[in-house]
Amino acid sequence: MKRTRSGRNNLFEKVLLEVNNGKFRKGIKFRLYHLYTNSIEKMWDKIFDIQMLKYLSKPVVNFTLIKDEPLKKWKINKEYVFKVFIKWLISIKEHKMVFEKINENDRVIIMKEQNNIVKILNHKISMVKKAGMVTGGIEEVEIYAGILTLFVAIWVRKFYIHRRDKLREIAKFL
Repeated sequence: MKRTRSGRNNLFEKVLLEVNNGKFRKGIKFRLYHLYTNSIEKMWDKIFDIQMLKYLSKPVVNFTLIKDEPLKKWKINKEYVFKVFIKWLISIKEHKMVFEKINENDRVIIMKEQNNIVKILNHKISMVKKAGMVTGGIEEVEIYAGILTLFVAIWVRKFYIHRRDKLREIAKFL
């Protein structure tokens, strides 16, 4: 299934995603492309900052670490568990994130997320240096949430666009 949204070239496509028990489920994949007017070093530092997740997500989503540890940067293979409120109406008691890969040389982050609604959320962020003080970014997201998969994919895409737009504004003043 390929669909374009609001005239953009971003597509939703069907993919098979492996569940922990070795079975496969039909999920959805999409990509978002970003351009930021600042250096790749400054943008990488911001994307890699735990507090930035909280700031960029508000007011749409509020992330609170269940174990509030004094962490500044994400760590590989560490499970982060958040209590999540969506627009202060929907509560997700445990949203888990694990960073499988953090490659500072290639500027790539790969993480796996899940909660009681979203069984699989694979998220890859790549950043590349463009001409001058411009940084490009690509987010690739794969989602499986049972019968809610399409609805969740549409919502997550809108949420990531919200975060991207907020980060663009911050990039101007770094």
